[in-house]
Amino acid sequence: MKKSSIVVKLLAVICLLSFIVACNENTDISKKNTEDNATKNISQSDDKIDKVVDNTSKDDEIKEKARAVIYDTKIKELKKEEKTGQNIPAASIDIVGLKKRSDGYSIFANIIEMTYKFDNGIFDNDSGALYPIRYDMDLDFKIVKTYQVEDGERFIPSIREMVEKDEKLAEKMIGSQDSFSSKHDIIMEDLKKNAEIAGLKNFLYKKNEIPGYEKDVREIDDDTPDGVICIIKNKDYNKAQEERKEIVPSTVAGKHTVYAPCIWYHEKTGICVKNTVWYDN
Repeated sequence: MKKSSIVVKLLAVICLLSFIVACNENTDISKKNTEDNATKNISQSDDKIDKVVDNTSKDDEIKEKARAVIYDTKIKELKKEEKTGQNIPAASIDIVGLKKRSDGYSIFANIIEMTYKFDNGIFDNDSGALYPIRYDMDLDFKIVKTYQVEDGERFIPSIREMVEKDEKLAEKMIGSQDSFSSKHDIIMEDLKKNAEIAGLKNFLYKKNEIPGYEKDVREIDDDTPDGVICIIKNKDYNKAQEERKEIVPSTVAGKHTVYAPCIWYHEKTGICVKNTVWYDN
């Protein structure tokens, strides 16, 4: 009886050990499968992220190529429209939307275009415009069609038609109309570049070396863009302050506004542009 009891106990121990080993093997297999699946999922996730990044990068590349084509087109148009041959063009092209088509791209942009005369060392704004526009381009970035906005009451409806009722894009196009101040740096940099291309000399100054504004001047607050200083001659400033005393309310006949010549000095480039300061009170 004792031998039989011992044998039974040994068999029980062997069975228990076999069960433990089997459980460990299953656990290792399960763990390996879990790790393999996790690695596979991470790899798939990385692939998706890469695709998103690649698409974004590709869109940026398309926008930049389109922007370059539009810029060259606008500068050529401005030069062609310029009759005297003396005005210098400048432009800012802001791409606010892109729609891909099977045969090309629809590019939605906000354009600021300016021309400047150069007189006695200082630039004078001769013409300018700010407007939204759509260009349809083929896959080689050749412009095949242009959509212009309409004036007056048709301005906003024509933008919505231009963007094919894409309300988010329409808001961007409409909102971009108030962008001159934020793009002023770009315009001045472009004016400098195009003036140099045109062979213009002696048009960049230190603040105290501006022709006609070397002395007896003051800086005033005239709601200028960032990086721009409004400089006015003391005699013009004093005259304007005296005339301001004569201003009467708009409901009364008499003088309602006073103005005086000044210049806007762009600190980054050293460019000076003629301007006017207005007072209405």
